[in-house]
Amino acid sequence: MLGFKIQFPDTWSVDEAPKDNVATRGISSSEVHAKGYAVAQVEVFPLKDRMELEEVVYEAVKDIAKVFKNYKILEKVECEIANTRAFRVTFFTNDFESMPLCDGKLKHPVKIVAYFLIGNKRSYLLTTSANKEDYCNYSDEFKSIENSFELN
Repeated sequence: MLGFKIQFPDTWSVDEAPKDNVATRGISSSEVHAKGYAVAQVEVFPLKDRMELEEVVYEAVKDIAKVFKNYKILEKVECEIANTRAFRVTFFTNDFESMPLCDGKLKHPVKIVAYFLIGNKRSYLLTTSANKEDYCNYSDEFKSIENSFELN
C-alpha cells in the first residue's frame, strides 16, 4: 500500500502502526547489548510537486537542525538502496529529549544513518540508529535490513 517492502531480523519486535509518518519500525532485543538497543524504521512522505532528491535531502538536513539541538553530521553521500539512487546522511546526537526514533529510550550518544530516496511519487526515509558505541555491533543486522528494503 505504501509502495515498499522491508524485512527485520526474526529476533526484533516490529511495530506496524507507529505514529506520524512512520510506516514501520523494528526494535532489537534490549538483551543483546547492555547500553540499549537498535532501531530501524521507514517513514513515507508525499512528494511535493517535481521535488528532486537533492531538495528532499536539503530539507531533511534543515529538519535535523530543527529537531536536534546538539548534533554532528559526519557524512552526506550519494548511494544506492533498493536499486534506486539515494542519499545517506550519517550523524551523531546526544539530544535525548528530541529523539523521535526511539521515544527517548537510548541514553548514550546515538549514531543515526538515514537513507533518503524517491519512488512511487513519495519520498522514503529508511533510518537505522543505535548507541554510538554499539552501532557497529548491529552492522550485520542493519545491512540485512537495508538489503531487504524494496520499492514496489
